Amino acid sequence: MQTVPLAATPNQSLSLVLGDYTVAITVRTLGGQTYVTVLADGVPICAGQVARDRVILTPRAGYLGFPALQLMFA
Repeated sequence: MQTVPLAATPNQSLSLVLGDYTVAITVRTLGGQTYVTVLADGVPICAGQVARDRVILTPRAGYLGFPALQLMFA
């Protein structure tokens, strides 16, 4: 398990290496909701997923060829 710290700003993007994957994460706030987009090695894993506390953001990652990539918002 690895924690990815976010800044206390409503909209941000970051890129990091998680395991063997280069992961780009974009966090956007709109109308009181927080939305997350995740790309792994340039492949969209989730786009505009609502960030809910401790709910997996990347349930399709295994199907898309990234079985070890499981991200959640906490």
